[in-house]
Amino acid sequence: MHELARVHRCQLRHEAELVRSALEAFGVPAWVRGNGRPDGHAEVFVRGGDAESAREILAGDHSAGLEATPEAHLPPAPDELCPRCGSESVERLKRRLRRDTQRCRACAHEWR
Repeated sequence: MHELARVHRCQLRHEAELVRSALEAFGVPAWVRGNGRPDGHAEVFVRGGDAESAREILAGDHSAGLEATPEAHLPPAPDELCPRCGSESVERLKRRLRRDTQRCRACAHEWR
């Protein structure tokens, strides 16, 4: 069994999944542990021998490759996520007498 090394820690599970996906796009297998907020943190692990490469990948600026990426393929903006659970499954609710609100389909949290 390989020894795992933590290379990233964040509050939201979806952020950790993006980091995992980025590492795997560069050929580095990665795993996510933890659910993120509100239960704690989500962490990204790689094999011990891949830790240095993974950290270099994460520290690098890969934004030049994003210029040609269609907006539909980019991760959601922070205001498009549920502030309670981080889910992308958010719907806008039109209200007549009050300001419009948003509701999370995953946890039913509502906010303005």
